[in-house]
Amino acid sequence: MRYINSILIVFLTFLLIQGCGKKEQQSDSQVPADEQKTEIQSSGEQTETNQASLETKQGLPEDFPKDIPLPEKIKKTKYIDNNTNKIVILDADIPVSEAINYYKENMKKNGFDLNKNDSLIDTDKIYNADWRKGNRNVNIAITSQNNITTVVISY
Repeated sequence: MRYINSILIVFLTFLLIQGCGKKEQQSDSQVPADEQKTEIQSSGEQTETNQASLETKQGLPEDFPKDIPLPEKIKKTKYIDNNTNKIVILDADIPVSEAINYYKENMKKNGFDLNKNDSLIDTDKIYNADWRKGNRNVNIAITSQNNITTVVISY
């Protein structure tokens, strides 16, 4: 049962992260009042706009840790910074099994220890693991969709 719950959590996280990049406008009834703002256009007319609480930015964060490995064949990189932790999303042009082996090998090489707990999922199609180095925790989630391998790094 824990295995199924872990897979569900990874899948929902993946869908949430993928959805954060879309700029679909919601109706005012779906956006909390503290996330709405009024803008005045050059015509003097006031309009209501929605401001997302999490913004997806392209590239890597400026302070991305050098000891977290990155595969060579990255196609697209974006990240979310929520002031508590960062989530980096990489789309790589490598098979999911190769990405999984890459992170297993290189996280160890860079001094991280695998935290074997209930969140560890390790199959040939999906991977989710917590790594620890000193007082730092890094979560690596890897999956594939439409022949693109997606790596999600939370730190």
